Amino acid sequence: MRTTLTIESVKLLIKSALENAEKIGQVDYRHVESMNQEAINLMMNGKTKESLEQFLTALTMSGNIQELRGLCLINIGDWVRRIPGFLNLALEIFQDAGSLVKKKTSLSRLKSMEAMVYIFPTERGQDDPKGVQRNMEVLYEAIELARQAYKDEPEQALNTESLALHRLASTVVNFSTKDQWPQLKEEIKSFLPRLDQDSSEVARFNYALAMMTDESEQAARMLLESAVRMLHNNESLADAAYYFYLAAERYLKINKIAIARECFMQAEKFHLQEIFANTKWMLQRIKRLERALSQ
Repeated sequence: MRTTLTIESVKLLIKSALENAEKIGQVDYRHVESMNQEAINLMMNGKTKESLEQFLTALTMSGNIQELRGLCLINIGDWVRRIPGFLNLALEIFQDAGSLVKKKTSLSRLKSMEAMVYIFPTERGQDDPKGVQRNMEVLYEAIELARQAYKDEPEQALNTESLALHRLASTVVNFSTKDQWPQLKEEIKSFLPRLDQDSSEVARFNYALAMMTDESEQAARMLLESAVRMLHNNESLADAAYYFYLAAERYLKINKIAIARECFMQAEKFHLQEIFANTKWMLQRIKRLERALSQ
């Protein structure tokens, strides 16, 4: 993610939002949650500047409600950690958020976001096995916290466990070794029946299962279905584009060139290269795929 912001300017923006939050009287908790979700959607659809503005507005509107303020900071930290050179600031923001949130679901979400700081160098193409290992350890902590919350917050616990598990799945299928796949497959298969089968979360888990499937045509079909599901649900265009690219790879592997090109063209329609700018390994795959399909 590209930005002209500096670390100090981001700190000032957060400080200003927090100062303004002190002036807020009655807080509409649901409205702030909705604003945060809208900001997440903006971020995942490539609208970087607009998403930060929305996150900061949500932080201001959180007023003096500590739990809500902490959740807003978690989202801002997740925005910040996507910027090269801003990882330490992201960790500072997560630490501040951790001092505010008390619910296990909030702490689980915090861990899921913090874990992505440790995988960032690997996504940028660096060899960082310790970072990969730390990412997985923190995500398992997030999963455990979510599971502890089912009695008091069943719906939120399901959502936060889903977030942690699908982020863990992404790390395992892309950066870990195949000996960890059987355990992950079992985790996903036991979790899937608890989700709305038309949800985007199911699409994300099917992506992970497809990546662990040796049979290329089956994997390609699963990836294509996941991409279409994301579009149908009008959620993350980044995930949809990603799944189209991966489906194109698999179709190319079995020499189904026409459908591979169609999948590639669908991914390119979104013009989301900026979103993948931090994931050097993915950009390299896209370039190799483009060269292979142009032959």
